Amino acid sequence: MVATELGGGTLPGTKVLFVDDDELALETIGELLESMGFNIIKADNAAAAIEILKGIKVEAVLTDFMMPGMSGLRFAQVCSDNHPGIPIVLLTGADVGNFSPTWTSVQAILKKPIDPPLLIETLQRVISGSKVSLSVNVTKKNAGDS
Repeated sequence: MVATELGGGTLPGTKVLFVDDDELALETIGELLESMGFNIIKADNAAAAIEILKGIKVEAVLTDFMMPGMSGLRFAQVCSDNHPGIPIVLLTGADVGNFSPTWTSVQAILKKPIDPPLLIETLQRVISGSKVSLSVNVTKKNAGDS
């Protein structure tokens, strides 16, 4: 069963705003999360996401780190300023080292390519208010890389 393999336990209909300029990532990750019971609202850039947040309350934000125009990091800051308390998870393919944005609601940074069970677990934890390590989490495939 997919829900068991990927962690299950998702609150049905939990609204998550997913922002990524990569159309393929937006569709594939969005479909994965929808299959797990999340209600995914998609935006292909930060400006569109800001507009969405003006009219829709979400339980979490999942955003790409590097996007043209407003970066995911800048978007996280704007989101935190205007919607304090919404947990934010950053996705990145870039090396961000020991990055620690203490001025935002960023609660986790996940390395691309995304490990689906880790993504599901991370979203469930930030939505439930559980503590998540802010350090960059690597996928199982890259766990041995230095």
